[in-house]
Formats: sequence, C-alpha cells, structure tokens
Amino acid sequence: MAKSRLPPPRPRTVLSTTRGRPWSVNGAEHQVIDAKHLADVDKHLHDARGTFATRLRKDGATAAEISQILGWSESRVERLLERYVDRESVVRVIAERIRKRAEARKTTV
Repeated sequence: MAKSRLPPPRPRTVLSTTRGRPWSVNGAEHQVIDAKHLADVDKHLHDARGTFATRLRKDGATAAEISQILGWSESRVERLLERYVDRESVVRVIAERIRKRAEARKTTV
C-alpha cells in the first residue's frame, strides 16, 4: 500500500519550493543560473536590474526616482542611462505622454 502524504502547505510567497517554503536568496539565484544555462544566455542576475532601470527611464522615470527604487546612487543611474538609453526614444515616450494628458484634459473640460 502506498503512503499517502499530505499536500504541501499553500505557499505564502509567489516563489516557493515544492514544500511550500519561500525560496532562499541562494535558491532563487541558482534557479536563474540554471535557467540561463539552459537558454544559453550570457547574462547575470544583476543585469536584470539594469534592464529594469532602462525601462523605467523609457517610461519617464527620472534618475532620482530610479535610484530610489533600485537603491543605487543617482550618479550610477545617470551613467547607466547615458550608456544604454537612446535619448530620442525617451523624448518620443514623454511626448506621447504629454499628448495623451492634453487629450484627457480636452475631454474633461
């Protein structure tokens, strides 16, 4: 007769082990490392933070806001943005946001 096991408890976090426990910092890092090797990706986990910073900027966040979110110095954020963010694309995003706000004001008046 097979042993009947109780199901694992409902996890309290999104990322959890098969036993319902939250991933440890090392566990999460190793999952990312294993996945990147399987996908043959030559990036590191901290690269995701830089990508997030560039996406925030393209969405209109300031260097000061990004530095607060990521816990980086504002000068570090500015260096990263100088290197990776195309100013023209940022200007287009901001212009579009201004256009949408102007349209919204017209419809509320």
